[in-house]
Amino acid sequence: MNTFTPPHPTHENLSQKTEGLFAKARNPFWLAPMAGITDVCFRQLMDEMSAGVLISELVSAKGLFYNSEKTRKMMRIHANSKSIVGIQLFGESAEDI
Repeated sequence: MNTFTPPHPTHENLSQKTEGLFAKARNPFWLAPMAGITDVCFRQLMDEMSAGVLISELVSAKGLFYNSEKTRKMMRIHANSKSIVGIQLFGESAEDI
């Protein structure tokens, strides 16, 4: 079994990345992921309400592998989004992701 453990980020690197993300967001308000709620229409509404960051509900890595239409729909982003958008992936194993 192949495994990969990414190196742990140093405190300095992590804080630089976080500060960069916060600096790019329009404001400090992030839309939390909610299963069955945070679809593309809801994310668009929150974008129009000026959310800083939008996070999708959990998206199956296997669904992406098998090119599932339902999975692809969960990842849609409207064309005029001004917010940062994050997609959450989940899988049974590291190989899935």
